[in-house]
Amino acid sequence: MNVQSSIESFRDYFGAYHHHKEQMAYAAASLYLAGSTAVVFNAHDIMAVADRRPLVLVLLAATSGLAFLFVYWQLEKREIAAGIVEACNHLISAHQDMPANDPVAQTWRGVPLPKALTNKLTELDKDDGFLAEPKKARNITLGAMAIWTLAAAGACCLTSG
Repeated sequence: MNVQSSIESFRDYFGAYHHHKEQMAYAAASLYLAGSTAVVFNAHDIMAVADRRPLVLVLLAATSGLAFLFVYWQLEKREIAAGIVEACNHLISAHQDMPANDPVAQTWRGVPLPKALTNKLTELDKDDGFLAEPKKARNITLGAMAIWTLAAAGACCLTSG
């Protein structure tokens, strides 16, 4: 397999991986936001039994923490895949002279890749705008989750008082 077809293969694989991570993250965030909304509007019923309050609060806090970690993890993996796809597209569209054989010799963010690809990723990573869009999406998603977490916590606190 030559480097050109290897780069195309990496682009296709990480493109599909990118879409999968994006779908997982946004599905989890949507479920989390729906659950938080239910807590906000049903906090009185959720916190109604006094002896259950500590357990409910612990479960809500644990669920919130796990949801944030999962969504962050998925979006972080999406960001890596987006970078690899972008670098592959740069290499393919530039028709750079790549050696016929370029063994997997380096890693970028923990992913083993051909040297030509890791060199391009390193070059692009120095540009400030390289991964700006995936980071904006991650920040907006986590921000929305944080706002609804605070709303749910506030609703529970107001109800339990």
